Amino acid sequence: MGLNLFLLILSVLMLFFLKINPDIKEIKKANVNKPNVVFFNSIMYDINDNEVNKIIQSKEANLYNNKNELYDATIILKSKQNIDTISAEYIVKKGFIYKFYNNVFLDKSDGLQLSTNFLIFNDLNKIIKNDTEFVINYKNNILNGTHLFYDVKREYFKAEQTQFKLKVDL
Repeated sequence: MGLNLFLLILSVLMLFFLKINPDIKEIKKANVNKPNVVFFNSIMYDINDNEVNKIIQSKEANLYNNKNELYDATIILKSKQNIDTISAEYIVKKGFIYKFYNNVFLDKSDGLQLSTNFLIFNDLNKIIKNDTEFVINYKNNILNGTHLFYDVKREYFKAEQTQFKLKVDL
């Protein structure tokens, strides 16, 4: 009699614990949006064999499996003769593609300054583009427009709805 009662209680407990077992798929879905690593007030360096070629500063950096998110960030691109900076309130990097959001500011060492609210930069082929309004200031000459396409390697750009203001010294 005691053995039958023990087996009955054991069966009821086993059924109870089988019902409350969480689904593994739901646990995996819950962890999808969590970063693997979070840095605050970080400075990251990209170093090749000879020098530092990229410095990334941010107030917060969230590193995921397939992307990185940066908040209030500045990226400094260094080459032998140039130092270019680009900053934004929010940056998403997936592979070689950077997407910059809100108060994007690019300052090239040749004097070109670009400001916009959205920008895409392909680090592999060095192409900058956007589909929103932008302002470029180059040696006190101002170019306003939309839909910017700028090939950094070829120094070629095109845009739509442009207005160009030249400063003329008399």
